[in-house]
Amino acid sequence: MELYEWLSQLSPSPVTELNKALAIMQVHGAAAAFEALKDILDKRKMDNFYLYHSLLGGINSRLNNVIEAKVNYENAISFTKSDTEKKLLMEKINSLLN
Repeated sequence: MELYEWLSQLSPSPVTELNKALAIMQVHGAAAAFEALKDILDKRKMDNFYLYHSLLGGINSRLNNVIEAKVNYENAISFTKSDTEKKLLMEKINSLLN
């Protein structure tokens, strides 16, 4: 986490914050990652970035917020042009519903 903190200070950007939140989720869990994203959530800096919505889907999935996770994954699908990414995100939606 220290390296992400350093990177956030050296080169602050929403993408850096997104990557830091992903690392936080892996180490400290989904609730901590959601807290780390609050700054991005409030400013809506990443609204059109599919990885942002995909990460939110992963966080909500881990928090058992199935409806929110589904909406997040659907948003991610709408913002990516990659068929491979769309397929992966659809698989995540299907696993939520089963």
